[in-house]
Amino acid sequence: MLQLGSSSLRRLASLPRFNAEGTLSEGSEIAAMRLSAYAREITATTRISSHHVADLQMLLVRAGVVVYPGNIIVGYADGLTVVPAHLAEVCSMQDDIEGYLAMRIAPGEALWSVYPPTPASVSDYHAWVAAGRSLTARSAEPWSNTSMHN
Repeated sequence: MLQLGSSSLRRLASLPRFNAEGTLSEGSEIAAMRLSAYAREITATTRISSHHVADLQMLLVRAGVVVYPGNIIVGYADGLTVVPAHLAEVCSMQDDIEGYLAMRIAPGEALWSVYPPTPASVSDYHAWVAAGRSLTARSAEPWSNTSMHN
């Protein structure tokens, strides 16, 4: 499978067309670029299979990832992510603060001044949440080890 990072995708966007013998994992990003692209598949699979319920509430392993009953499966354009249930709140909060920090970095603020979260950037983040601008409005602090073990 060909794995492409954002800089690779930007370079490919300057090309009139792109062909891959195998599969691509960044299909939605390539489609958004209106890039003429060909690949056998958008996501790598080992085989085509039919889906049926064989059992419920059982541990399973898929693509080398262990999925336990109660885990949360988050889907996005190019695949799935397995989130252990006890970390769901922390992951949501981490996503929220990283989105906030990305908004600060995008216009040119130095990465090192806000990430990893500094006391100042955490204070600014909490002020942002208090102003009602949070994506999730959670109160945990994901960068603190103690919040991960509640």
